[in-house]
Amino acid sequence: MASAASAAPRHVTPEDVGCDCGESLNRFSVSYRPGFNINAKFKNVGGSVSPNNPGPAVGGVDHFYDDGYNRVDSNNNAGDRTTFWGYDDASQIQGNTVVMSSTSSPANGVSRDRSNDPQHGAELTYNRQLGRIGKGKWGVEGGFAFTDVTIRDGSTLFGRTQRTSDAYTFPDSFPPIVPPPAPYQGPFNGMGTAPVLGATPVRIVTRTPNGARVTGDRDFDADIWGFRVGPYLEMPVNERLSVAVSGGFALLYVESDFRFNETVSVAGQADQSRRGKGTYSDFLPGGFFGANILYALDGNINLAAGAQFQSSGTYTHKESGKEAQLDLSQAVFFSVGLGYSF
Repeated sequence: MASAASAAPRHVTPEDVGCDCGESLNRFSVSYRPGFNINAKFKNVGGSVSPNNPGPAVGGVDHFYDDGYNRVDSNNNAGDRTTFWGYDDASQIQGNTVVMSSTSSPANGVSRDRSNDPQHGAELTYNRQLGRIGKGKWGVEGGFAFTDVTIRDGSTLFGRTQRTSDAYTFPDSFPPIVPPPAPYQGPFNGMGTAPVLGATPVRIVTRTPNGARVTGDRDFDADIWGFRVGPYLEMPVNERLSVAVSGGFALLYVESDFRFNETVSVAGQADQSRRGKGTYSDFLPGGFFGANILYALDGNINLAAGAQFQSSGTYTHKESGKEAQLDLSQAVFFSVGLGYSF
C-alpha cells in the first residue's frame, strides 16, 4: 500500500520541463540612428569643348580655330594653298607662318570624399528570442531604418586643357607675301587678288595640367530605407545590464536627387556654363554587424545604445554626363533608444 506522502501530487516547476514560462520572448525598440563615414564623390566635373574643330592635320579639308580658320577655297586648294583663311591677332604671325589654335578641356574632374556627417536617421527593431545558450539568449533580429543623406559640394576644381596649335606657312614667292594686318578674313574666291597661305598644317599639341577652372556647386540628397535581418546573441552582465551582438543580411533602397551647376573658364575662350538635375533610385544588398548595451529600467522597458557597421557597396547617380557616387561600403551607425519586451 502506497504511503500518503508518495501519493500526494508533486508540484512541477518550469525547470522540470525546460520551459521559459513567464519570460518575455519579444522586444520592440525604437532608436535615433545617426550615420557616419558616408561619403560622396562627384565625377566628370568640368569639360570645355571648343566650338571650333581643327580637324585632322592634313590639307584639302576645312580647319576651324578659336583665333582663325584655314578652309578649302574656290580653287580646291590648288598647289596646297588657299585664299580662304583668316586670323585674329598680330601675335599669331611667327616668322613666315601663321599659328592658329583651339583649346578644349575633358570632363574628367573629380571632387572626392565629400561628407556631411552625421547623417540623421531612425530605426525600428524587433527581436524574437528562440532559445538559450547557458545564461544567454539567442534569436532573430530584424530592423527597418531610414536615413536622410544630404551632401553639398561647392569646391573649385582645376582641370587639364589640351591646346592644338597648327602652323601654316606662306608660300615662297617674289616679292614675298606680306601678311595682311590682323584681324583678317580672306575670301572663298580670291585667287589672283588675295594673299595665299599653305593649306597643310604642322601641328603641336600642348597639355596644361590646371588650365581649366571649374566653379559652381553640386548637391546630392538621398532618402535611404534599410532592412536588415540576422541572428543575435545576448549575454547578461548583471540583473539589469546585458550586451548583445548581431549580424546578417542588409538591403537598402536609395532614392536620390542630384543637381549640379558649373562654369568652366579657359583662357582665350568664353566661359561655358551648364546645369542639370534629376531623380534616380536603386537597391543595394549588403551585410551588417552590430553590438548593443541594454539596461533594464523595469521588467518590460530597457534603454539601449550601440553601434553598427554596414557595408552595401556604392550607389551611382548619373545626370547629363555627370556622376554622383555615394559610398556605403563602410558606413557606421550609432543608436540610442528605448525597448519594450513582452
